[in-house]
Amino acid sequence: MKLKAFSEYLSKKFKYLGRYVATNPSYFIVFPVFVSIILATGFQKFHTENGLKLLIGPTNGKFINQEAVIERLFPMDLSSNASLQRMNREACVAIVIITAKDEGSVLRKDLFEEVLQLNTIIKDIILEDFEKLRYEDICAQNNGRCFENTILLLEDKIKEMEGGNYSIKYPLSKGGSYNFHLNNLFLGGVEVDDDDNVKTAKSVRLFYYLNDGSTYKKFIAEKWLSLFLDTLAEMDFQNISINRYTSLTIEKELNGLIEKIIPRFSIAVVEIFVFSVITCLFNNWIESKPWMGLIVLLSSGMALASSFGVVMYFNQPFVASDGSIPFLILGIGMDDAFIFLAAWKRTDPTMSVVNRMEKVYSESAISVTITSVTNFIAFLSGLATPYRIVKNLCMYASLAVVFCYVYQLTFVGACMALTGYLEKQNRHSLFLIKLDKPNENQAWIRRFFCTNWSWESKNGRKNCISLIWIHLGNILSIWYVKIIVVLILFGQISVGIWELRKLSTSEILPILLLTIHTL
Repeated sequence: MKLKAFSEYLSKKFKYLGRYVATNPSYFIVFPVFVSIILATGFQKFHTENGLKLLIGPTNGKFINQEAVIERLFPMDLSSNASLQRMNREACVAIVIITAKDEGSVLRKDLFEEVLQLNTIIKDIILEDFEKLRYEDICAQNNGRCFENTILLLEDKIKEMEGGNYSIKYPLSKGGSYNFHLNNLFLGGVEVDDDDNVKTAKSVRLFYYLNDGSTYKKFIAEKWLSLFLDTLAEMDFQNISINRYTSLTIEKELNGLIEKIIPRFSIAVVEIFVFSVITCLFNNWIESKPWMGLIVLLSSGMALASSFGVVMYFNQPFVASDGSIPFLILGIGMDDAFIFLAAWKRTDPTMSVVNRMEKVYSESAISVTITSVTNFIAFLSGLATPYRIVKNLCMYASLAVVFCYVYQLTFVGACMALTGYLEKQNRHSLFLIKLDKPNENQAWIRRFFCTNWSWESKNGRKNCISLIWIHLGNILSIWYVKIIVVLILFGQISVGIWELRKLSTSEILPILLLTIHTL
C-alpha cells in the first residue's frame, strides 16, 4: 500500500514536470546543451593509464609495497651492475622468438646466419630524434657490457654441430672454470641425447635488456621498444619466422583496442540511427517521429561528454576498457526513448501537447527512473572493488547513467514536445513543411511523401510501414521460423567460438579484459 502511494506521488510529480517541459521546451533544450558543452571541456585533461600492474593489481594488495621495499634494500644500478636474474620487477626488455619456417631445427647454418642478421638489424635500430641512439647506448649494462645472448657465440660452431662434431649441453653448459651458459634461457623445443647434448632445437630466444633506471631513460627505452616492434613487423626472412614481445606489448594492445572500437562504434551508431528512424514511423508523416532517433543519439553523446568531462576534471585516467561505455549508454538511452515514444503513441491525438506530455511523463518517467536507479546502483557497487580498472569503469559508467537520465527527462522530453507541436500544426515530421490533403491527381510518390495521406486505409487495413511490422510479427510467430532463428543464434555462437581459437594470446587478453569489465 505504501509503495502504491509512493508510486502515485512520483507519478504526480512527473506529471508536473511533463507540463513544465511542454510549456518551456526551449529552456530544457538549450540548458542541457550548454551544460554538456561546458563539462566537455574536461577532455583537455584527457590522459590514459594502461599499466597492467597498476590497473589490475588490487589496491589493498601487498606486492606493490613489498616490491618498493625490495627495491630500496637491494638497489640495482642498471648502468653498471644490471642482472636480469636478480630483477625484482618486470624488466624493460625486448624479446624475439625465432623458429624455422619448415618447422625443423634452427641450429642449421643457413637459418643461424639469418638469426645473426636479425640480431645485427635490432642492434642497429636508431632513435633519430634522440641523438641517433642505438641499443648499445641505452642497454642495461654490467661491467660496461650489455646483456649478451650467449647462444649467438655458436656462430662458428653451427656447421660442426650439423655434422655431429660439436655439441652443447642442455639446460646448462660449462664454458670454463667459472663460466656457465644457461642454454635453456635461449633454446626452446630442445631434443637431447642420453648425455644431455643438444641434437635439435625448434626455437631460439634473444633478449635485449634496456636501462629504465630514471624517468628520462624509461622514456627513451619505451621509444626504442616501440620502434623495435614497428621494425620487426615489416621484416620477412626466407627461412625463419619471427615472434616479438616487449614489456610494452600488452599496453600497446590495450591502446589498440580504442582504435579498433572507434570504427565499429561509428558503424553501430549508423545502424542504430537507421533502426530508430524506421521504428519511429507511425501512421503518417505527421504522427511519425523520425528525428527522435537522431535526438536520442545526440542525448547519449551529451551524457557521455558531460560524464567523461567531469571525471577527467578530477584527473582520472581513461582506460581502454572504458571504450565499452558508449555502447552501454547508447543502449540505455534508446530503451528510455522508446518508453517515452510508446507512451506518447497511447495518448489521444486530439489532446493538447501539454496534456499529452503530462500523461507521457506520469506513465513512463517512473519506469525510466527505476531502470536508471538500478543501473546506477549496479555500477556504483563496482567502486567498492579493490581493482583500479573496474573502479575506473564504474566511475565513468555510473556518472554517465546519471547524465543520461537527466537528459532523457529534459532534453529528449523537450524535443518530443516540439515534435508534438509540429504534429498539431500538421507539419511534415521530417521536412517540417505544412502538408496538404492528398489529391487523387497527384503522383503516388508525391502523395506519399508530401501530403498528410494516412498509411492506414479507410477500411482499417494497414499498409506501407505498418504492414512491414505486422507481417514480420506474423512470420516470427510461425513455429518453424522460431526454430530457424534459434539455429541461427547457435550457429553464430559456434562460429564465434571457432574464430576465437585462431586468436593469439596477445589478441585474447585485451578482449577478455574488455569483456570482464563490461560485465
